[in-house]
Amino acid sequence: MRLVPTAAILLLSACASAPQTRYYSLDDFAGRQDAACAANNSAAALVKVQPFNVLPPFDTMQIVYRPPDLPQTIGFYASHQWATPPARMLAQATVDYLCRAGINAELTGLAVNIGEAVIVSADVSELLEVDTREGPSGRVALTLRVSNSNGIVFEKHAWGRAMAQERTVDSVVEAIDQALQAALSGVRAPLERLLAGTGAE
Repeated sequence: MRLVPTAAILLLSACASAPQTRYYSLDDFAGRQDAACAANNSAAALVKVQPFNVLPPFDTMQIVYRPPDLPQTIGFYASHQWATPPARMLAQATVDYLCRAGINAELTGLAVNIGEAVIVSADVSELLEVDTREGPSGRVALTLRVSNSNGIVFEKHAWGRAMAQERTVDSVVEAIDQALQAALSGVRAPLERLLAGTGAE
């Protein structure tokens, strides 16, 4: 009879029971348009969105959560991760938001020829699930900058929070998407005024 070391049995058991990693994206929700809504017409994109600067500890592929009653504590889901780096995912979601608002936008790189376009960039200070006794919610906080060939036109701190409909990670990711849209709604009006003032629209 062949004897198998106990340590090997425990290792195989741990591997067999390890949860499979699931991947999530804000693109999973409702009617996203293609990366460049500028392709829908012959005009060049009015707004170019750069990949966002996501600050630690949120600059990770793992989805971050904050336990209830522990405002200074965060955790990282081991088996729930973003499908793409948050810096690009949030910028892409911003492009989609602007497209749906009727603003011609596209995702671009960090090095870009500004020309006549308006550049949108951001520092993201929060991107997480916040757990409360009432249930989980999604929260996004960012400092968004709008600039053109003359430099920074305006800078605004914005944040959004949305309650998840269910106590699931899928529902939390949808809430994070809603929180981002709420944050972006605070800069939509000044951005539209800027574009109208330049005669770009």
